[in-house]
Amino acid sequence: MVSILLAGFLLQATYIDLYNEGHRLLDQGKPKEAETVLKESASLNPGYAPAYKELAEAYVKLKRLPEAIEQYQKVVQLNPKDMHARARLAELFSWSGNHDKAIVTYRDALDADPGNPVLLNGLATVLRWSHRYDEAERLYREVLSSEPENHEALKGLGKTFSMTGDFTSAVSVFQKAISIYPDDSELRKELGTVLAWQKDFKLAIVEVKKAIELAPNYTEAHRTLGDVYLWMRSYNESLKAYKQAVDLEPANIENHLLLARLYRQMGDEHSSEESIKAALRIDPSSANALELLRELRGGDSRIIVNRIGDIVELAAFAFVLILLYFTYRTKRRMLLRRHRVYKYFITIALPRSS
Repeated sequence: MVSILLAGFLLQATYIDLYNEGHRLLDQGKPKEAETVLKESASLNPGYAPAYKELAEAYVKLKRLPEAIEQYQKVVQLNPKDMHARARLAELFSWSGNHDKAIVTYRDALDADPGNPVLLNGLATVLRWSHRYDEAERLYREVLSSEPENHEALKGLGKTFSMTGDFTSAVSVFQKAISIYPDDSELRKELGTVLAWQKDFKLAIVEVKKAIELAPNYTEAHRTLGDVYLWMRSYNESLKAYKQAVDLEPANIENHLLLARLYRQMGDEHSSEESIKAALRIDPSSANALELLRELRGGDSRIIVNRIGDIVELAAFAFVLILLYFTYRTKRRMLLRRHRVYKYFITIALPRSS
């Protein structure tokens, strides 16, 4: 009996130690190493839900969402009352593009816990991504009615207003949120975006730069800054911002394509093509990169075709003018001859009356 208890104790110590080691590796930014350790922890005790949670988060960091979803499904199966796990499962469904499944998962969880603000905010966000803005706004307001300073609800409501074109309301909500959470870089970036859409470029740049001050490695803020400068036709400043985004996330195709489009607009076709090639090295089948490359390489031929067309059009116009000129001369000569004949007939051929 004692040996059985000792074996059980040692087993528990083993899988917990492995779980702790996996957690530590995740914190150190080593998801691949954490995966191996956490899988071993879960295999030693299949009923230990925390190991599945951490393993799921390792898969999220490795961008293996289907496997992360599978692990959270195990957690929910082990503990249906774990609302955090159910919310995370729904969120992962939405990240994977399965919005319908995410909505069902959120609503099932809300049936068990109707007033949960995390679930309400999560459902509202998926509805917003699904362009169901009225439903999203209603849910965000439901959260704010009980928690007026709820961070995610304020942020989500502002984004909903901006996506529906109600920029005045969006600015008002973002400014209120920033007054409560002044160090939120995303709120600053979102406010700057809406201000730019309102063509208030000066204030937009101020807000986006504040976002970058708060989070220097916030790639999306650098991209937004590049967009605003581009709309202002400040190409050199836009170039700096886009290059910074590329430096921060060199494996992000969109960063390279933004640079490519800007170079092309600036007339630097060589640099534009190099940026497209950088994107294709990341994903050789990228439809956007291939289309942009075709447009770029087809640009010279289209210019030549257009110039040839202009030349043909001018030649045709000149031909018509020449034809009209000679037609005019021919008809004028005919009229002059007719006039002479008529004059001769009148003055000579007809007898004069006495």
